[in-house]
Amino acid sequence: MEETNFKLNPGATEEVEIRLLRSKRARRTSFDGLQARTSDDLSISFTKSTDVPDTYTMSVLVDKAASPKSHTVVVKGLGTNGSKIKGKVLSIEVIGSQIVKGDE
Repeated sequence: MEETNFKLNPGATEEVEIRLLRSKRARRTSFDGLQARTSDDLSISFTKSTDVPDTYTMSVLVDKAASPKSHTVVVKGLGTNGSKIKGKVLSIEVIGSQIVKGDE
């Protein structure tokens, strides 16, 4: 994952590919996936790729009633060996709906 700052409107969904980089030693360990703690305004889920090892798709959904504000989200590993995955900090800013005024 290269991008760690996101600006999303209420009701928007963003999908990002996450690829885990593991050392030779860490490749032998298994873990139960990824997790992220969020506020009520955000829903974050992770789907493991069936084609590419150590690759996940992270889906971020912003609630339609979300207020404009910034969220800090930490993505971490799950399970017994989840602590072997270095956490990644994301900044998600919910921005207000933009109203475009037409020519009068």
